[in-house]
Amino acid sequence: MSDTSGVGKTQKWRPLLLLVDFYGAFMVAYLFLRLISGDRFWVVELFSTVAHWFLLLSFVFLPLAFIRRRWGTLGMLLVSSTAFVYLFGGLFLPGPSGQKACQVPKSVSLRVMTYNISHGLASSAALVDVMERSGAEVIALQELPSGQADIVREELKDLYPHQVFYGKGFSGIALLSQYPILDEESFTLKGPRPYLRAKVDVEGEPLMIFVAHPVVRMGPGSHDAPGRSDMQRLAEMALGEGRTILLGDFNFTDQNQGYRVLTRAGLVDAHRSAGWGLGLTYPKKGWSGGVRLPLVRIDFVFLAGEICAQRAWVGEDGGSDHLPVLADVAW
Repeated sequence: MSDTSGVGKTQKWRPLLLLVDFYGAFMVAYLFLRLISGDRFWVVELFSTVAHWFLLLSFVFLPLAFIRRRWGTLGMLLVSSTAFVYLFGGLFLPGPSGQKACQVPKSVSLRVMTYNISHGLASSAALVDVMERSGAEVIALQELPSGQADIVREELKDLYPHQVFYGKGFSGIALLSQYPILDEESFTLKGPRPYLRAKVDVEGEPLMIFVAHPVVRMGPGSHDAPGRSDMQRLAEMALGEGRTILLGDFNFTDQNQGYRVLTRAGLVDAHRSAGWGLGLTYPKKGWSGGVRLPLVRIDFVFLAGEICAQRAWVGEDGGSDHLPVLADVAW
């Protein structure tokens, strides 16, 4: 009688092995399309938003492919794992290079925070508490409804005596500062939501701050979306102001076109420079009230001019569907 135990074991593994084969082929195809087309195909850019999670799976499947001697699949998994290391590996190294470069003596240091408070999803008391304990000297807010704006203005007037509020609801933005705001304006570009520009006097040193919350759509025709085209103009404005901080909820990740427009123009991502880990900020909470695991990083602090990041990190939960992002900067 023939021994069928080996055949039985092979059949048991077959569905999982086919899944791993498909995964490997799919990821190589995605990476190839991304390499040759950039983000001309909207579906490629949409997938890039969560590519870090899919690329991470390659490390899970690598031992299985090796044990089962799926050499072709193993090669494809090595391509995917190498892509993860190339795109995100630097975020897991100790002592980011930007952090080391900023350790030379600086005359001025500042802690900033950006927080999308999600249009009333979180309680005002919880938000005020997070901001009070953040240690931030300058705070940018997005999605600030008018009622909550009044509470924030009143509760934090002593800690942040210099305040600017524009818009309301999903378009509501604000800047709270412990330092004098010398000049400020709200302006729009092609997108529907306003931006905020303010000149702040930090210990006698001028600092320009931009607060952003663009509408960025990913789908057919998204390359012509107004919020996306705003990024080039916003980069030009920020880089033309000398020492500048641009911060907010940008509705794209560091693998999307809008991010590349800003960084290729010369803006520095504080988290990439002085943070650690993936720095995921959204979605932390759903409108149904359930707590979620953040999947993407869409909240940023960008720097321009003679300013560097000493440290960048994700702050504590205040009840919004976003987590705040903080950065210690110096010049």
